[in-house]
Amino acid sequence: MVVDIRWTLLIALATAFICYTLGAMGASLAWVLLLLITVGVMTHGRIATYVRGVVCRETQRARRRSRAALCPLDETAEWLNFLLNRW
Repeated sequence: MVVDIRWTLLIALATAFICYTLGAMGASLAWVLLLLITVGVMTHGRIATYVRGVVCRETQRARRRSRAALCPLDETAEWLNFLLNRW
């Protein structure tokens, strides 16, 4: 996953450099916008996949933690003793 983010960052930096170069050479704003739209469409899927994976992993981790908190390993019958002593 880290490789995908590095690759996407490299593409974004290269795109920024190309846009700057096109602007410095006097190219039309339409070419710059076309380049940005093309790169945005290409990288949107990668970023969405990465974010979806991170959210899924964190959700699983949170579920494991909440399950572990609800069912401790060293649970005793204190709650049962408390209820029996109340009667």
